[in-house]
Amino acid sequence: MFANRPGVDQLQLKTETSSDNEHGPITKMLYVAEAGGNETEHYGLQLARATSFPSRFMDVAERAATTLQNLRESTDQELKWRRIRDRRVLLLNLQTILRNMYTSPDLRLGALSALVRLQSEFLMTFHDSV
Repeated sequence: MFANRPGVDQLQLKTETSSDNEHGPITKMLYVAEAGGNETEHYGLQLARATSFPSRFMDVAERAATTLQNLRESTDQELKWRRIRDRRVLLLNLQTILRNMYTSPDLRLGALSALVRLQSEFLMTFHDSV
């Protein structure tokens, strides 16, 4: 989530995971921090399983993780729709301003400088909405 923000370093604790037929998955903590994110999805759940947390606890934790994942995905989709909506509003506003400039003789007098200013404002706003 914060990996692309300036001044934020992404670190992970190094582990080794193996499987034992008698005990199931075994995770060994190496107590070493290294650069990069953890590629394992639901690392905390995997660690809890390896340390033999009770099954009732694991069921609740897995449901919570699924709920959070679904919420994150729906929030991401909502942000995409907001950006699309904001771009459409921006384009409609631009169209209205240009139409008003075209039809109003008073606005035509300063049209060139107004268009240059409008272009600059439009590009800054459009860039911010991306």
